[in-house]
Amino acid sequence: MLDGGEDRLFVARRLVRFANEDIGIADPHAIQQALAAWDVYERLGSPEGELAIAQAVVYLATAPKSIAIYRGFNAAHRSARRTGSLMPPARNGYEAQITERLRHSAVLRARRQRG
Repeated sequence: MLDGGEDRLFVARRLVRFANEDIGIADPHAIQQALAAWDVYERLGSPEGELAIAQAVVYLATAPKSIAIYRGFNAAHRSARRTGSLMPPARNGYEAQITERLRHSAVLRARRQRG
């Protein structure tokens, strides 16, 4: 692509998209590598910045792939469209315990301040 005259920033942008969509959580560092290559190219330009793009290409090509986030996000989006806004799940009891402890702590603090 680079030898074919493609805009280097376009290639960098495509690498970021590839890291995000096709690699995702299989390698959380992939997107950092792609963004770093884009940043290096913007700072150095050609030809030095092209090495950063090449490094990112090799890293992404050899990284494990996963579209689990993509699938999960789409499933959640479909579910939200189908069900609309739902109430939060019922309390499991922890909220009441925490509220009671906070109330008790406030009472103790007030007693200490009064002397």
